[in-house]
Order: sequence, then structure tokens, then C-alpha cells
Amino acid sequence: MKIDFKTPPSWLSLLMLTTLSLLILAACTPPTTTDPLPITRLVATPAPTIEIPSTNTPSATAASPASDTNETGTTHTFQPGDPTLTPPGDNITDATFVQGREAYWNRNYARVIPLMDEIITQDPNLAPAYWYRGKAYAQLGDFQTGLVDINKAIELDPLYASAHADRGWIYANLGDRQKAMDNFEYALSLDPSLAKVHHNMGRNYYELGNYEQALFHYAQEVAIDPHRRLGWQDLVIINHDLANYQQCATTAAEAVAIHPDLFDVIATQGDCHRHLGQYDEAKQILDDLLQQNPNHANGYYQRARVTAELNYFDAAIADYTKTLTLQPDHLNAYIYRSTLYVQTNQYQLAITELDQILAFTNDPLALVTRGRAHQHLQQYDRAIADYEAALNQTKAPLAYVGLAEIALQQEDYEKAATLLENGINGPSSQKDYAFLLATRGQLHLQQANYPAAIEDLSTAIEIHPISIYHYHRGLAYQANNQPTLALDDYNAFINTINPFAADYPAAQLNALIDDAVARKQQLQ
Repeated sequence: MKIDFKTPPSWLSLLMLTTLSLLILAACTPPTTTDPLPITRLVATPAPTIEIPSTNTPSATAASPASDTNETGTTHTFQPGDPTLTPPGDNITDATFVQGREAYWNRNYARVIPLMDEIITQDPNLAPAYWYRGKAYAQLGDFQTGLVDINKAIELDPLYASAHADRGWIYANLGDRQKAMDNFEYALSLDPSLAKVHHNMGRNYYELGNYEQALFHYAQEVAIDPHRRLGWQDLVIINHDLANYQQCATTAAEAVAIHPDLFDVIATQGDCHRHLGQYDEAKQILDDLLQQNPNHANGYYQRARVTAELNYFDAAIADYTKTLTLQPDHLNAYIYRSTLYVQTNQYQLAITELDQILAFTNDPLALVTRGRAHQHLQQYDRAIADYEAALNQTKAPLAYVGLAEIALQQEDYEKAATLLENGINGPSSQKDYAFLLATRGQLHLQQANYPAAIEDLSTAIEIHPISIYHYHRGLAYQANNQPTLALDDYNAFINTINPFAADYPAAQLNALIDDAVARKQQLQ
């Protein structure tokens, strides 16, 4: 069997469209079901968050900073945010004060105010009464009145660390970040054991992009008080967001050992193991989570990502479907399900669902995915419009690839090269950067610039070793008269079909494997 290793450009263009399309889908792991669910209201999937609500709900969108409400709902031995190991005023035995204090910790804020009014009338110099009343006003949304009371508590007791902390919380809610940070820092100078303040400092540093300081304060928070549930949650989440996946998994294990019902942390823990390529561990963690809590939408969502990467598409589809049943506004589940429709050649179904999604949000990934569907249907004008709309919002690497593919199909190699160069020089994850390099490597291969192809593909493999990159580098080595290295790459491709390559439809993947086997036979 004689094989022309200098692959004809038309055949390579078709191969590139197939493999690049599938790599794009691998970069966005799949989702699920057959008929689109009705979409009424869509919100973005709750990303790991630094909001500090007083309940242990799954991570929500960032909102107001933490109050010092007891998160566990149990009797506390250490209340984060107080200048001593017990809340100020615990030594006050007046029956009315005790009722007001208990009303506050029971979150009956409206009841606190008249009770503390009565105490302040009796003793206008009692700082804890102003502190409780000020916090009650703030919890009810009246931050200005709350600020007046907190200021009065500080006036009566300038070293009242917890009052300084809560004044910072109020300023944060009023949008004055600098005054908030000043008060937090002063509160910590008076009492470094204020776990609540470390949390709020971490939240503010996170929003400012100072992740090192955010990590420091979250770590301090849980070191001071291991019962700070949301402190653990945010410490896990920030490590996840920063791609510190090993630390994320380790921290999550510590958190769950203390709080076995931190289900969102468990789901994130599973996702960190997925990112580490530890699929068995990830699946076991998520299986256990869903056995404990069979209605945890994020658990099904994360398990779907694992099973999809392991090529268990039926299981992934079932889990994405369950995600959407439990949380119909799960935006990412809809988008990823649409990527699965594209991957399984159900292009019109993908477009139908994405049309509904994009009526609510111009999400760049949704635009790119719909662009892929239009491109496969050879609706190039619509595909280009979607890709360009995505690029108007963010320098989406996959949009550059889609536009480059269309340029290649039109044999406009210069335009394709420029688009890929723009993508490579823009912001991207390591995985997307590797993908862009591999795509440019395949462009070099099509232009018979084999040394440049080898260089780009080698860098891509070093950054993100996907087996399909070995196949393309093998083509370049073979065309560059380096048969030993070509054989090594073909063997690497055939023998190490990893989960990303397994995302390919079987017929297309088998065609590439057959080609690699035939090339090996010719070279041996």
C-alpha cells in the first residue's frame, strides 16, 4: 500500500475541519438530552463564589459581604466577628437585653430594634446595645441608620473591634470599598482572631484581583474557626478558579471531613479531580455525593462532565438531563448540551436550543457553539456572524479557530494565519493556547512548512498533551523525512487515545486510527 505522506491540501482541509471541530467540543466538555426543555429564565451557572449568605446554600452569585450571623444555626462556642471568644454583651443579664440579643442570633431583626431601643433609653452609654441595633437595621437593609448606631458604639468604645468590623461591612454594602477595607484592617489590628473580617478581606481582595491576599485571608478564616462553612467553600473555590486543582482537592477533603454536608464543596472537589485527570476518584466522589443528596443539581452536572470525558455519553446525557430537571435555569448545562448536539451531528437541534439561549444572553460560548453548528451546515455567513459577535465580547480563542477554519476552506491562508496569530497573542487558558498553536501547526502542515508545524505542535503537546496532536505531528515528521519520530508519534496516538480524543465520534476517530496504522506499515 503506497501512501502519499505529503497529504493533499484538500484532504487535509477536510481532516482539519473534522478534528478541529471535535477538539473545540472537547475543550468545552459535553452535556445532554434529546428534546430541548422549555426555557423561561436563564441565569449563568453559579460559579464558585465569595458571597457570604447566612445559609449553607450552594454557591450563589456574589452579593453583599458577610454579616456575622451564626452560619451553622447551632449554639456557638466561638462566634466569628467578636472581639473575644463570646459576643459582646454576653455578660449582660438584663432580661430585655437578653431577649434582643437572642432575637438577633435567631435572625428576628425587626424584634431586635424595639428591645434595644428600650435598653438604650435606660442606658444611653451601653455600646453593645447600639451594636446589636445597628446590625439589625443593616440586616434589614437600612444601612445608613445602622451606620449611625455602629458609629455610636465605636464612639462609646473606640477599641470595639467587632463594631469596626461591622462598620466595614456596612461601608461595603454602601459601595465604599476603601472605607470598608480601612475598617476591616483596623478591626484586625485590634483583634486578629476575627474570622468574619478575614472572610470579608478575602472577598474584597478577590474582587480586586489580588488572589494571593484573598487566599491568605480565607486560610486565616478557617484556621481561626474551622466551623466557618462558607470560609471553607470560598477557599476551595478560589483554588479551583486559580487552577490550583491539587490544593483545591486537598482543601475540599479537609472541609468535608469537618462538614460532611458541604455538598457544593464536594461537587467542586470532584471537578478538581477531573481537572487532574483522576477520573475514577472524581466519579466516586460525585457518586457518593448524589447518594447522599439525590437532588443536588451541581453534582449531576459535574458528574456529567466526568462521564462525558470518559466517553460514556449515555450516562452524561442522563446526568445533564437531571441537572436541567432540577435547575431549569442552568445556563451552562444548556450550552454544553448544545455542544453535544453539534458533536453528534445534530446541528439543527443545537441551533434551535442555542437560539432560545441567545434570546436571553449573548454568552460567548453559546455564540461559538451555534457558529460551529452553522459552519457544519455550510451556513458560513451565519457562522461568521456568531464568531464575530463572540469576539466583540471577549477574545474567545475558539471563535478565532472557527473563523480560521472558514478561511482555510476558502483557501485564504493569509487570513487564517492572521486570525490564529490574533488568538495566540490574546488572553487564553493554557489548554486554549495549546489548541491555537496546534491549529496553526496544522495550517503550517497544509502549507508544507513542516519545521514550523513541528514546532507549534510540539509546544502544544508540551502544554496540553492531547493524543490527536501526536497524529498531526506525526504527519509533519513523515513529510519532513523524519520517519523514526513520525513512528513514535503515530504509536503515541494509537496507544494513548486519551479522553479528549475519545470525544470523537467513533467513525471519525477510527478513520484517523486506520490512517495512522497504514502510515506505520509504510514506514516500518
